[in-house]
Amino acid sequence: MKRIIVSRHPGAVAWLREQLLATIASPWADAPVLATATVGDVAGAIVAGNVPLSLAAAAHAVIAIEFSGTPPRGAEYSIEDMRAAGAFLNTYAVTNVSAWQQNGAYVEVADALALEATATARRVAI
Repeated sequence: MKRIIVSRHPGAVAWLREQLLATIASPWADAPVLATATVGDVAGAIVAGNVPLSLAAAAHAVIAIEFSGTPPRGAEYSIEDMRAAGAFLNTYAVTNVSAWQQNGAYVEVADALALEATATARRVAI
């Protein structure tokens, strides 16, 4: 499966590579890095990095960077800044539920989630 890293921050890219290669190695060794991405770039891919929900919904899965402390903001940050802020990875599969409609009205979120549960489950192997 296609894997890509999306980030415009060199510190985040270095931290992602460190984390992904330490835990899962080879599938991420040659993953391309994009500063910005389009739906076409991420469609069906496993994406490492923080992307808008519209892109996350097009991806197979997104491995997002999250923080247990205050995330670095407003300036370029280093891999050390990410470690100090308690950076960690969390994997998501995002579904655009507004695409499911019944008789022109939006399906209730609970109904949409039930529909998703009956569909083929996506298995995520990061």
